[in-house]
Amino acid sequence: MLQVCKCHKLEQSSKLHLLGILSEGHSMMSRMSKAEANKVSVRLELLADYYAGVWAHYDDAEYNSLEDGDIEEAINCAEKIGDNYLQEKAQGYSQPELFTHGTSAQRMKWLKMGIEKGDMSINTFDVSESDL
Repeated sequence: MLQVCKCHKLEQSSKLHLLGILSEGHSMMSRMSKAEANKVSVRLELLADYYAGVWAHYDDAEYNSLEDGDIEEAINCAEKIGDNYLQEKAQGYSQPELFTHGTSAQRMKWLKMGIEKGDMSINTFDVSESDL
């Protein structure tokens, strides 16, 4: 499952690009304030986390690729790349208004949901901010 974490950027960019979501998101962001654009960026990143989980879901279904501890390792990886975690490590506190990738809890939630559901119709742009 570490493969999911390492390949995450490639997977997310490919999936978001192919579906047109990435360019649509960037277009939206270019017409917004920095604070609002950051919120869109968080939604894009959480969707990428979700898609990485969906990929793992189907890869495991097809190839029985998940081993004991893989999901926990991926969830741990998601925790370590949350904006709050990184900011707190770097400066001792976090600034939610500057988040561009989501909190550790959000990233873990969306990755895990993708692994469990494997449903490509779920979208972070379809949920309220409080449900992220």
